[in-house]
Amino acid sequence: MLSNEGEQVGATEDSLILSDQDVRQLLTMEACVAIQEKVFALNAQGRAWNGENAWVNPNPEKQTLPAQGKVLTGGIEPDWWGVKNGFYGTNDPDGQRRVQTLIIFRSQTLCPVAVMDSMYIGKVRTGAGAAVATRFLARRDARVIGVLGTGATAWFSLLAHRAISWPVSRVVVYSRSPERRQRFSKELSARTGYPVDTLDSPEQVVRQAEILITGTATLTPVMKADWVQDGTHVNAMGQKYEIDPQLLTRAKLVGDEASTAIRDGKVSVAIQSGLFIDKSTCASLGEIVIQARPGRTSNKEITLFDSSGLCIQDLATGLYLRQLAQERGVGRRAEFHHQEGLW
Repeated sequence: MLSNEGEQVGATEDSLILSDQDVRQLLTMEACVAIQEKVFALNAQGRAWNGENAWVNPNPEKQTLPAQGKVLTGGIEPDWWGVKNGFYGTNDPDGQRRVQTLIIFRSQTLCPVAVMDSMYIGKVRTGAGAAVATRFLARRDARVIGVLGTGATAWFSLLAHRAISWPVSRVVVYSRSPERRQRFSKELSARTGYPVDTLDSPEQVVRQAEILITGTATLTPVMKADWVQDGTHVNAMGQKYEIDPQLLTRAKLVGDEASTAIRDGKVSVAIQSGLFIDKSTCASLGEIVIQARPGRTSNKEITLFDSSGLCIQDLATGLYLRQLAQERGVGRRAEFHHQEGLW
């Protein structure tokens, strides 16, 4: 899946194109959790890398239809490069002007071997990453999951915990909209079988949580550090400003990739606020997976997974989908390539 062993590599080859419908047909959460655990491990072993993110912010005064975006790059050695683009309309209350696209290139030829809609991929792999973090960092007896936010990040993170059969006695949920949290609670319970309760404040959720999932788009903290009980595992999955920076001084810090967390994650916010964070103690999740660094060391330790989202997560998922689509005859093909030199 993550190498081209056994493939015939020629000077040119067709590109596989997968629509959102194709992706949804092929991708399961169970498969994605396994893929994420594998690619985190490859990252820790130096076999999967991420480039720095690039933000695309054109002057809206020069745009007829203002939009902005983000470009992620990464690779899985020795065979694959990937580029993920996400573009969003800035005046888009209904969320209709947004698209995410993943392009996979073969390293040997730099030919694009696959182009796919990656909106659904991003949601599933984000949730799957949370489940991997819980598996390696949460207390074995943690049964109560607290959730701040009722959007896609929270939804898919909980589906991922279901996919790894994490034993859950209760889910407690808060979001600012009572209607949304009631609907979320009802739909989640029907989908997972979890007992789900909605609470009236974020503090109630955080204080009861043994595993806390934050998935918000806020630009200010949604919780306070002293609400978090000893022994809690926090999956910080949303905007980098959603976590009280003081919590990061109390917790074991694990990024999806440590350098990304320090440069552009929740860890970076704590550092920029003037708090002392020993960067050398921040681990990458893959280092925990391959046991290069210790995970949880006591039942009283607070652990925090700082998820920023990595191109290699999309790339690894895309490579799995490419292989599965070829086996099942899903998608269509187009020729992007030429055999002429540039000079």
